[in-house]
Amino acid sequence: MQTRLDRRRRGGFSIIEAMIVSSIFVLIAISIYGTLSNLTRLHGVADSAIELQLEGQKALNTIVNDLRNAGFYRANPDLTLAPFDPNLWTTTPDVDPHASWDVPYLFKSEANPVGVFAPIAHPVAAHLAVPTDEEYQQTRELCFVPLAKVVAGDPAIPPTVGVVWTNAALLGATSSVLLVPTFTLVSYELHPGTSGNDKVNRLKRVVRSADPAAGTIGAIQTEVDLARHVEAVRFDTAQTDASLPLYTVRITIWLRKLDMNGGDLRAKVTSRVKLRNSVKP
Repeated sequence: MQTRLDRRRRGGFSIIEAMIVSSIFVLIAISIYGTLSNLTRLHGVADSAIELQLEGQKALNTIVNDLRNAGFYRANPDLTLAPFDPNLWTTTPDVDPHASWDVPYLFKSEANPVGVFAPIAHPVAAHLAVPTDEEYQQTRELCFVPLAKVVAGDPAIPPTVGVVWTNAALLGATSSVLLVPTFTLVSYELHPGTSGNDKVNRLKRVVRSADPAAGTIGAIQTEVDLARHVEAVRFDTAQTDASLPLYTVRITIWLRKLDMNGGDLRAKVTSRVKLRNSVKP
């Protein structure tokens, strides 16, 4: 009897035993593969989310740097500035017709400026946000005129500069700004993607020629994409948010896209910038 048992032991595993062992190895392999696959997917999602955040931050930095060279003002018929009026910037865009060159100008509604700025209207971007999302229907665009501060002893301002401070020594009640007949108008606009497969929203920086004397806005001079996958962009001043101090603009950019697995990736960046005020009462 002992000899027969020894022979069976020396004969190896049975088919059933081999199948059990093989099944265990297969299950272990599937488990390892699933874990590695999930780790790879999560790593890819994390990378995509970081890239989205960085893209928004880069656009925000560009806008902040631009607005540091802007100021609140409105032009008189003789192309000088009217005195700074705080009431103008505590009036909501809905009731402010902007019949004059009051800048920065906050679009009354997305892609639909009014008054003298109506010619810069553009197609409305596509949106994924739903009413429960923070960024739902938040887009408010902005346009402004770059300013150049003249400092005593500086060389002559190049003719490409749009606005020149005429009294650099006194930046108080007696200071003023002279608008040259032709200057540039810079706007930040949220556009839908191009036709075909590329339908991703783009936040654009658009520069146009403009003539305040004639009350006209000319052709686009430059148009640059600041960021893609932008769900909404919002500019606020004391006009739209009473908690903001005068001379301040708050910029908020929401970004959103779907990853390869259909995951919903989101990012948000925001900052404030104090504008250089042209005339103080």
